[in-house]
Amino acid sequence: MKKILLLAVAFGLSSCFQLKRQDYSIYESFQIGNTSPQDVTLRFYQENAPKTVYYEIQPAASPVYPSAENGFKDETALLSGSVVHLASGQSLLLYSKDRQWNPGTVRYSCLYVCGSSDGGLFSFSNRAFFIGDSVTVVHGDEAPTALPVTRNEQWETWYDEQQFIYYHFLRIE
Repeated sequence: MKKILLLAVAFGLSSCFQLKRQDYSIYESFQIGNTSPQDVTLRFYQENAPKTVYYEIQPAASPVYPSAENGFKDETALLSGSVVHLASGQSLLLYSKDRQWNPGTVRYSCLYVCGSSDGGLFSFSNRAFFIGDSVTVVHGDEAPTALPVTRNEQWETWYDEQQFIYYHFLRIE
């Protein structure tokens, strides 16, 4: 009797440890806000060549909170270019081609998968798709300076536990 009871308990405990959790995607979003008193010009590069970025200009230099349900746009709904003029008090919500969309069609997303609940998490892994590898910023008539886009500690990053999204926001001051 004791053996049967021990087997039942062991089976029950092993079932608890093997309980299948729902796997969900974790996303990230990249945004740049101009909190300086001057308008700025941003130039985007990938491997020292101009990189075309896709974006929306937001009317405030504060983060926006897209969700997995509304984070997609057609290319015709977005602005694009390797040079972006950003007025004081505005921000960029950056988009990139949606790698997980149907082949033969194009749509853009401001959210990309950077991990999953059952897999690894690779925060900042999509930065190159959105921004490239370097950005210069010009304030007025000043010489261009490098914007520290590859330095993770320069970004304000927070996690939305309800929507499973990491928001990355870089302030130009």
